[in-house]
Amino acid sequence: PGFDLGKVQDVPEQVAQGMRTIRAAAEKAGRAPGSIGLEVTAAILDRTAEQAAEGVQVWKDLGLTHVTVNTMGAGFSGIEEHLEALRAFKASLSQW
Repeated sequence: PGFDLGKVQDVPEQVAQGMRTIRAAAEKAGRAPGSIGLEVTAAILDRTAEQAAEGVQVWKDLGLTHVTVNTMGAGFSGIEEHLEALRAFKASLSQW
C-alpha cells in the first residue's frame, strides 16, 4: 500500500508533514522509520529531463528513496527518444 503525500506544488510542508506522520506510525508499530521508502514519479511532459531531475531534488531532501520516470505523453516519436530522455534524467541525478 502507498500513501498520497501530495503533489510537487505542495512540497515541502504537506509532504514533510505526511512523512512525519508515517514515521511516527512506524515507530509506534515498532518499525524503523528509515525502513519505509518514499517514491515519486517524475513526468517528462512539457519540460526537459534535466528540469524533471531538478524537481526531484526537493523530494530527495525529504527522504526520497525511489524515482519512477514517465516519458509517455512527451511527444516522442520512437523508443530512442524515450531512452535518451531517461539517460539525460539519470545523468542529471549523477551529481547526487
